Amino acid sequence: MKKHIKEITALLICAAMLTACGNNGGTPASAPAESTSAQPAASPVSETGESVTKAETTLSETGSEIPEENGYRIFVRNEKGDPVNGVLLQFCSDSECVLGETDTDGTAVFDYPDGAYTVHILKAPAGYADDENEYPAPASGGTVEIMLKTDTPDKETEWQNIDELDFTKPVNIMLPEYGITYKEPDKFFGLKGYMDPGASSLSDTDPIFREFCFYYTPFSRYDMDNIIAYYDAVLEAKRYKEEEPQPPDERWKDWLDLFFIISGVYITDADLTAEEVSRFIEESDSGTGEIAEIEKISADIKCSVWYVRFGGIEERAEEIKDQLGEYYDELIDVYNDKETQLSGLTFSDPVDFAEVEEKTVSVGDTFSFEATDLDGNKVSSADLFSGHRITMINVWATWCGPCKRELPMLGELAKEFEEKGGQIVGFCLDADNDKHIGNAKEILTENGCSYINICPFDGSDDVFPTYSYPTTYFIDSEGRLLAEPIYGNDVEAYPAVFNECLEAME
Repeated sequence: MKKHIKEITALLICAAMLTACGNNGGTPASAPAESTSAQPAASPVSETGESVTKAETTLSETGSEIPEENGYRIFVRNEKGDPVNGVLLQFCSDSECVLGETDTDGTAVFDYPDGAYTVHILKAPAGYADDENEYPAPASGGTVEIMLKTDTPDKETEWQNIDELDFTKPVNIMLPEYGITYKEPDKFFGLKGYMDPGASSLSDTDPIFREFCFYYTPFSRYDMDNIIAYYDAVLEAKRYKEEEPQPPDERWKDWLDLFFIISGVYITDADLTAEEVSRFIEESDSGTGEIAEIEKISADIKCSVWYVRFGGIEERAEEIKDQLGEYYDELIDVYNDKETQLSGLTFSDPVDFAEVEEKTVSVGDTFSFEATDLDGNKVSSADLFSGHRITMINVWATWCGPCKRELPMLGELAKEFEEKGGQIVGFCLDADNDKHIGNAKEILTENGCSYINICPFDGSDDVFPTYSYPTTYFIDSEGRLLAEPIYGNDVEAYPAVFNECLEAME
């Protein structure tokens, strides 16, 4: 069971903290920032063992480890060198920003030509510290590596305040590209110990393999959150050459030896035999001992899914009893309960992201929606458009630098358009709660923008499909699109397009 304890421990920590080793398939927040798998370029920890800063960027010099692709690849790791899934990124030029999200390999790809770009972390997953750094991308394309620091709570309270610990949420694993979803069964919440499915990527070459394994450890969910906080505090102390903290509970020193990998679900894109799957598992770092059972549980043209149960637990009964005490019977129960282990597994049609069509709008399309403005007033598209010959909708966000840079000019343009029977309306796409709404109002006031701004609404992504920010639409009094959308801040183009639309109406 301890054949690969270091690798398994890292996986367990990742799964227990975030379930981020395999959480959201790796799809982008918006095209064209499509996430694809890529092998790590290098560890963000220096090879000399020197301490590192909160976040640092290095450019890949190992072309053999990252496939040659056009554009830019952003690779995000944590302090232990593990890829971080679900990091929402901004990829910005001087005129526009696009969004992307890291996949299970911690990678997001932005297919853009060579140029001057910067990368920002817009939103880090739970458990990671905010990162307000700006990372310049190489002018000739390539890879940017970002080390994302774990958010370690105050050492005086991190192991004591149960109200601040969130250990009640079920583990949900989604692999939409294979049509697979796993939701942690309710039974696992009733255990004295901790049963946890942790996901990872085993191979991104032919054949591709994904796995999630079921771990049992004789600690409660509350204990596990505290243990992980302690473990991260120890790592941080070592990294920054500080005095290591002492655990409040002496049992935690032995927790690495007190977990058991019961079984695993393995997903591959190839139609392999049981012998081939077994050989891959045994030869990979996933190996946890001899395979006691292997069964194909689903297959389609996209992938094959295998259930594998590992041996060694019942054979080591006396040794394990001494280690686990009252937890032993529960371990044996969940080990033999294959039905519950797999009860949260569901299958659907795989999503081929390469074939997903982008939502677009064309000249002549009609816009219709119900929304609220930043002051909470209800707004309908019919009322919004009907009183003006042309409405310029400017889609922006408070986190978007190019968007905010053009706001002072938009405040002046709004007065000019009003004299000609037009108006500017802002659509602040992150004004989705009181805090963000307040921030948006403050930014608009500072930049002299007194025109109406609306908040996101149900279906707003379909009504105003955008892949870069800002995006600007010109719409007539009946809600029809008059010109192709303008992507990026192009203040000089706005009055020109506005006037051309007016002339076409004459």
